[in-house]
Amino acid sequence: MNLTHDQLKNATTPRSWHRGTEYFRSGNVLEVTSDGDNIVGVVIGQAQYHITLSKPGRRLIGKCTCPMGDDGVFCKHCVAVGLEWIASGGKEATDVGQTSTRSRPSRRRTATYDDVRKYLANQPVSDLVETIVQQAMHDDALRRRLFLRAAEHKAGGADADAVRTMIDEATRTDGFVDWREAPGFADGVGEAVEAIARLLPGQAEAAIELAEHALRRLERAMGNMDDSGGYSGGIMERLQEIHLEACETAKPDPEALALRLFQWEMSSGYGGFSGAVETYAEVLGAKGLAAYEKEAQGAWDKMPPLEPGQRGSYDGRRFTLSGIMESLAELRGDLEGLVAIKGRDLSSPRQFLTIAELYRKARQRDKALEWAEKGVAAFPARPDGGLSEFLADEYHRRKRHDEAMEVIWRLFASSPSVDNYQHLKRHAESVAQWPVWREKALAFVRGQPKPQGQWHGDPHAQWSLLVDIFVWEKDVEAAWQEARHGGASASQMLDLAKRRENRHPEDAIPVYRAEVDRLVQGLGDNIYAQAAELLSVLSRLMRGANQGVDFQRYVEGIRSSQRRKRNLIKRLQKIK
Repeated sequence: MNLTHDQLKNATTPRSWHRGTEYFRSGNVLEVTSDGDNIVGVVIGQAQYHITLSKPGRRLIGKCTCPMGDDGVFCKHCVAVGLEWIASGGKEATDVGQTSTRSRPSRRRTATYDDVRKYLANQPVSDLVETIVQQAMHDDALRRRLFLRAAEHKAGGADADAVRTMIDEATRTDGFVDWREAPGFADGVGEAVEAIARLLPGQAEAAIELAEHALRRLERAMGNMDDSGGYSGGIMERLQEIHLEACETAKPDPEALALRLFQWEMSSGYGGFSGAVETYAEVLGAKGLAAYEKEAQGAWDKMPPLEPGQRGSYDGRRFTLSGIMESLAELRGDLEGLVAIKGRDLSSPRQFLTIAELYRKARQRDKALEWAEKGVAAFPARPDGGLSEFLADEYHRRKRHDEAMEVIWRLFASSPSVDNYQHLKRHAESVAQWPVWREKALAFVRGQPKPQGQWHGDPHAQWSLLVDIFVWEKDVEAAWQEARHGGASASQMLDLAKRRENRHPEDAIPVYRAEVDRLVQGLGDNIYAQAAELLSVLSRLMRGANQGVDFQRYVEGIRSSQRRKRNLIKRLQKIK
């Protein structure tokens, strides 16, 4: 395959391109070769990943066994393999070699997979058999796969007992499985899972039992491993797909299945059979759904209600059970039942808003208003933005504009912010009252103490809401005057300086100098880069204001006081 830098860059993100380049230059590509029209490679990162690059059309596609690759992302490993391919003889190889700082030479193989296939095709079968058997003695995954296939062949088809044995062996951890071992562990379990699938449709009942057995074993194993890459999660999903297909084929007793699904959903720590009500509705039928609902209702009746403001630690059982009950109500199309379920937890304004939105969607506006009013009244000290907006909109719809503005004003006054200022403006403009409410809001903010902050390490810095409001209104001059006379944080001053530097360089220069003085006291190349970038701007502004001599003196002062920071000094030498 012909491959260029531009094709690689266009296929990925800037971050993946940067990280992939680092991987390539650090020698993380262990192997790269071709397989027909594909480029295949191996990259070492947190684990060993296998990559395939292809161009089915004009577009370059990358597949990787890393978690990002599983999500369809053209990841850094794909970039690294592509760069290795180019450097090993593809197009632009000379250009890559000139910029590469790889710690070792390329390990591109001299043969391809096609060459391997041709070689094997000409070998005696007995030699190939012996080679595979010898390899299986040292490769657990291959050994399990071969024993299972041999048992299936011997029995004339998939053998349930052999599959169970393979599941037990594949899910045995023998100690903690760290992240490096997780991909290999998942490959072995995946083989066993596909063996279950081969039992369909002839042994569907056995497939049901084995899928549940495999899920139990896998969940137990996941408690003893680092699966941060998410490899076993995908296997769990595949097992549940097989289980559903087997149930659709075997049509097991619906009541017994319902009880097992409910117990799974309530006890699984990994989301096993989550949403079973919707997924298995046809399989369960009326009889199974009734059994499922009876079991869920019995557990739900024991769940205590939560009142406004009542909070506790996260309750996973409550979360799961409420989701089940809501799914059952939605399946019946029972709005009042759904409201009753959600009404068992009124600990936050969000719960009231959710119920109000349900009624509004059902065109029951009076009930929607009633629940919104209840929610606002239940949390008077800290109004919720979403709930306040909902109630104000309902009041406006009923021409009760004064009540709407009162609700929105309470929201702003309880938590002054640019967002709530914007909410206030939207509602006030809808009734042509914005000038009055704007003056009231600005006067209110001026009367509040300025929040203290930690901007740029200055414990005495003051953040000004008025500055942010004026910036949002695109009145930079008003924001600058407010900052000068009322105070502002260093970050706000920097933002204003950038907005005013072209027309008012004399105002921006002291702000930038103060920021440079702060930066050069720190350590790290990233900080030095920021200081150098700001100094370049200062050079332009000060020379434009006939302060070139002062700028040179300023830079010389930094060189003198920071002479031990060699990387900083190198950057300063490039500034003119």
